[in-house]
Amino acid sequence: NYLTQKQSKLKQELEGVKGKKNEAEREQKLQKQLVENMQSQVDACNNQIAKLNDEIAEKEKLIQEKDAELADTKYVFKQRIRALYMSGGTVSTLSMLMNSEDFSNILASAELTSAVSAYDNTICEKIVESMSEINAAKSQIEKKKKEQRNIKKMSCLQKRCGFSARICILCVSIQRKSFQKQI
Repeated sequence: NYLTQKQSKLKQELEGVKGKKNEAEREQKLQKQLVENMQSQVDACNNQIAKLNDEIAEKEKLIQEKDAELADTKYVFKQRIRALYMSGGTVSTLSMLMNSEDFSNILASAELTSAVSAYDNTICEKIVESMSEINAAKSQIEKKKKEQRNIKKMSCLQKRCGFSARICILCVSIQRKSFQKQI
């Protein structure tokens, strides 16, 4: 009777240890899945960071091109201003009328003045447009860098969580081995 009770008690303990072992194995599987999930999230973050790096490099190249274009346009505009200054400034309508020999000269001078003025306006518009495009590209780069920093922070947290999950797996694995020794 005493031996039967002792044997029954030992069987219950054995069942309890086996239950704990099974629970530890399930927990270890879940922890492994968690680590795999975290790793896939970290990989996704790394891919996003690489994509953002490419986009930033593309925008920086665009800025360099626009800066070169802007420098060329400014140079042309400076030459135009210099030529205007060297010629004595703008020609007034009255002086154009007084210096013209006939009506066709007046029309030709007016047409030339209008063409030069339109060219000057085009140059000014190109300068403003280039500057606007450069500023927009710089703004986009800042947004992408900010997004990149946020992703890096998130990735860092995920790596830490993954590290913690790996520690949990190790602990569960140690517990399982201790349960096996008890059996």
